[in-house]
Amino acid sequence: MGLRGRVTGALLVLASSGCEPIGNPDHAPGAPDVATDELPIVGGTESSRSAVIPILGVGFCTAVLLAPNLVMTAKHCITPVGGGAYDCDDVEGLVPAPTAPVGVGQYGEVLAASSIQVGFSGDSPYAPRVVEVLVAEGGDICTADLALLILDRGFDDPTLAPVRLAATPAVGEALTAVGFGIVTGDQATYTRHERPVNVLAVGPDSGGGRFDAVQPGFFAVGEGLCSGDSGSPAIAASGAAVGVASTLSNPDVTTPTGTDADCRGGEARGKYQATSAHADLLRTAFARAGVAPWEEGQADPRADLLEEGEACDADGECTSNVCVTHPDPERGRVCSQGCLDRACPSDATCETVEGRRRCVPEAGATSSEEGCGVAGARPPGGAGAGDREGFAGLLALVGVAIGLRMRGRARSAPSLQARPPLR
Repeated sequence: MGLRGRVTGALLVLASSGCEPIGNPDHAPGAPDVATDELPIVGGTESSRSAVIPILGVGFCTAVLLAPNLVMTAKHCITPVGGGAYDCDDVEGLVPAPTAPVGVGQYGEVLAASSIQVGFSGDSPYAPRVVEVLVAEGGDICTADLALLILDRGFDDPTLAPVRLAATPAVGEALTAVGFGIVTGDQATYTRHERPVNVLAVGPDSGGGRFDAVQPGFFAVGEGLCSGDSGSPAIAASGAAVGVASTLSNPDVTTPTGTDADCRGGEARGKYQATSAHADLLRTAFARAGVAPWEEGQADPRADLLEEGEACDADGECTSNVCVTHPDPERGRVCSQGCLDRACPSDATCETVEGRRRCVPEAGATSSEEGCGVAGARPPGGAGAGDREGFAGLLALVGVAIGLRMRGRARSAPSLQARPPLR
C-alpha cells in the first residue's frame, strides 16, 4: 500500500518572462498554497495502456515499462533543473533570458537510485526497487531529456511497450499521448488518460514563425500534454514508444488559471525527446537489465513464455513473471500472478513469497482465468478505494509538485510555474 494522506493540486502562476521549469526548489515542502488543479492529458479519455506507470523522483511524473525490470522516463524527472526563464533554440540549444539566474535550465545531480519510486505501490517493501539510473548525456534540458531506470526485480504481471530505435517520428505522423495527472481540486485520478496528437515539427526546426523552435533530437506535437505528464510516452500506431514528454509552451496564455485552459488552444505545443536520438543508451540499458530489446516491428520476445497454471521452474519462464509452489505436491511449481496491487482470484490466496506478494493456488485449485492485473496498472475504471488513498498519500509526500516543464518564447509566451501542493 502507498503512504496515507491527501493531496491537492498545484497552483500555476505567471512568471515575469520567458519560461521556467515547473517546481520551486526554494519553496519549502509543506508550505501553504492555493488548492487548484494539476492536470492529466487535456481533452483525453481514460486509457487502458497499462505499460504506462507513475513514478516519484524529483516530483510526480509518468513513465513507461520497456521490460519487466526497465523503466523509461524524462531525465528532468530524476534530475533537478535550475529554475528561471529560458528558451530552447533550434540550433543554439539553451538560451537563458538576460535576467536569468546562473544555472537556469541546467541539470543538477542525478537522484540516488534508492530515492526513486516506481508504480502505484512504489513505497511498499514488496515493490521493485531502482538499483541503477542511466541518463542521456547533456548538461541542460534543451540538450537531452531521457532517463532509464533498472530495477532489482521485474514487475509481476507486466504489460510492456516496444520502443522505436531506428527513426525519428515524421511530420504528420499520428501518435497517442498517454499520461497521469490530477483532475479537480484534491481528487486525484487513478487512471491513465490518452488522446491522439500529430507531429508538427521535427528538430532542428526554427518553427517558421508559427510555433516554437525544435532542437535536434526532439519533436513537437499540438495540444495534449499538461502538468504531470513529464516522462510520459508518445505511442505510435504500432504500439511503440517513440518519445518522452519533455516541455510545453502556450503563447495564448497571458494569465494562467491553474486549469486545463493553460494547456489548451491551437498554439499549445508539447515537445518530446525522440527515443531514436538515444538508441545506443537504450540498447545499453536493455543489456544492463539482462533482457532482450523489444524494438518496434519485432515480435514480443516474451510471447513464448508460459501461461498461468503451466509448470515452471523460475519467475522468468512465466508471462506473469510469477512462479510459485503449488500446495499439491504433484503439481510442483506453476505460473501464477502477483497481488501487490490487486486481490487474487477466488481460488488463490495472497501470500508473501521470498519477499514478494504472490497469488498462491489453494489446495485442489485449478488454474483460473481471473487476472491479478499488471505492473503499476489499474483497470479502465480506476483503483479501489484503499489504493486511491494510498496513492494520494504517495503524491502528498512530494514537496514540490513537478510535472511537465513549461516553457515558451521569451517575447510572446509566459512561463507557467507550479508550487508545492497543500498537505
